[in-house]
Amino acid sequence: MADLLSPEKSTTVRILSDAVTIREFDSTDLPGIRAMSHHLSARSLYQRFFAGTPAIPAALLRQLAQADHDRQDAVVAVADDLVVGLAQAVRTEPGTAEIGVLVVDAWQNRGLGRTLVTTLAERALPRGIGEFRASVLPGNEPARHALTRLWPRAVGSVDEDCLLYRLPLAPLLSASLLAPARAPGGLRRCVAAR
Repeated sequence: MADLLSPEKSTTVRILSDAVTIREFDSTDLPGIRAMSHHLSARSLYQRFFAGTPAIPAALLRQLAQADHDRQDAVVAVADDLVVGLAQAVRTEPGTAEIGVLVVDAWQNRGLGRTLVTTLAERALPRGIGEFRASVLPGNEPARHALTRLWPRAVGSVDEDCLLYRLPLAPLLSASLLAPARAPGGLRRCVAAR
């Protein structure tokens, strides 16, 4: 299973009437991720990076350039040749990875973040990661709501100025495997030929 979403494979999701391809990040995606900054509001950037920043930080781009798809994994969502979403999991200790998700404003609240996280979880479990951790600002209601939709029992614990969520993968993946082919909101998963 180590080749989930390898360059030969991708997952296409249909969100409303738009097709989005979810695939493994590779270094050729860096310019597209840098360009995402033009489609992110100051609020979206603040909620993801916990600081006022005019663009996706160069430190994240450098970290992504080192992605090995084991200790650091990432997937991207592409629509009309534009990167519209990014999800990253960085192993922090045995069995645990810290996740971060970024979706351009026009694609938020449409299920894309949820699909990116589920895809990362499907890739993480075979690599021995059984739990994600996510840090969320207390005022980031959309992220908190998304996490509790994926993990109904998730409760964030206060950790300095944010909420820390511990998110076991097994319940998420059990639920996603039992989900119908067409989920609420018009989302449909299928394998796309490349």
